[in-house]
Amino acid sequence: MKQRTFLAFIAALAVAAHADDRFTRFLDANPPVEGLVCGYTTTATSSLYPGETRVERYSLDDGWRLVSVNGEPPSADALADYADDAEARDEQRQRPVGLDFAAMVRGDTVRVAEEDADTIVFAFTPDSAEGGRERAMMEEMVGRLTVAKADMRPLEFVIELDAPTSPMPTVKMTAFRQEMTFTVEPTTGAALTASMRFAMRGKAFVFRKLDSEADIRISDYDCRLDAETE
Repeated sequence: MKQRTFLAFIAALAVAAHADDRFTRFLDANPPVEGLVCGYTTTATSSLYPGETRVERYSLDDGWRLVSVNGEPPSADALADYADDAEARDEQRQRPVGLDFAAMVRGDTVRVAEEDADTIVFAFTPDSAEGGRERAMMEEMVGRLTVAKADMRPLEFVIELDAPTSPMPTVKMTAFRQEMTFTVEPTTGAALTASMRFAMRGKAFVFRKLDSEADIRISDYDCRLDAETE
């Protein structure tokens, strides 16, 4: 091996080791908090409800409630439709709140992509605990995690499709992007989602367009530790 090539190889190893060390520090600073459950409010615009800004509240005791549509109390029809969707909505949205970054990132792919005086940007391949087709789809994604140097807290988490892919034979995805920003739960220090943007483009069965997007802000967290898991 030529000396210049060897030195470049050693430098690359040093950068990778440094990235791994700082990513480990990030994980140590942001562990998932077992048993943390939260109520919260979402303010969302999405392609599911074109032209509407919907405010919803999730209560630990009472579940989901539609608070307003475009700043006005929801109509009787809107409330009836909302009640009809309650079971599916609860199954999809009632999830643990404390984020597990170790489960969201393939640790062996992490590298430092950018750095300045205040932040570090890690690049990585996303991971999924679901396994199967969802995990295979993650292989086609790239991710970026921006972290504040001062306290190793997450600022932004982005995953997006690197190239068109077919997660199943009848579906072709041409674009996918999800962005998350964060806030800190004051009692436990857990990282909670403050906002999420989502966009997906593609086709199903050749002729059906997949065109979905959402912009969601999450606020008014009301958290506690579940007594059953304390």
